[in-house]
Amino acid sequence: MSRCQIKTAKKDEYQIVEFHGHIDEAFMFVANSIPMSESYIFNFKHLVSINSSGIREWILFCQKIKAKKVILTDCPKPFIDQASMVDGFIPSSFQVLSFYVPYYNEDTDQEKLILMQMGKDYTKDSNSIPNEYTDTDGKIYEIDIIPSKYFKFLNK
Repeated sequence: MSRCQIKTAKKDEYQIVEFHGHIDEAFMFVANSIPMSESYIFNFKHLVSINSSGIREWILFCQKIKAKKVILTDCPKPFIDQASMVDGFIPSSFQVLSFYVPYYNEDTDQEKLILMQMGKDYTKDSNSIPNEYTDTDGKIYEIDIIPSKYFKFLNK
C-alpha cells in the first residue's frame, strides 16, 4: 500500500488534488483514483518525500494525464530537487505556480521554508529570489541551497 494519500475537490473548472505523505512504488494505485478532468491543480504542501521508485511512478502518471492545464502549487524541496535533476519530471505543459525555498539561520540553527510565487518571485524566464530572508523578528536567514542547481527546473 502506498504511503501517499490524496484529497480531491472540484473548484470551478479545476480538479484540485492534494498529495499527502510519500510518493513511492505504489503511487499509481493512489493516482488511479484521481477523477478525470481537463484542468488540475496539484498541491504538494503535505508531500514529505519521493523515493526512486516514486520518481518513475510520478513520471508514468504525468504521461497519462491528458488535461489541457495542470498547475503545481506549494512544491516542497524533495519535489523541486527531483524536478531539477530528472529530465521529464515536470512535463513542459505543466506550470509551477509556487514552490518552497529553504533558508537557514546559523545563530539559531533554524530553517525556514519560504514560499516563492510565479509572477512575484520568479517567471518562466528569470527569478528574483533573494539570497537572504529576514523574518518578522529581524533574524536574517541565508538561502540553504545551491541556486544554480535548485532552480534548474525553472529553465526546463
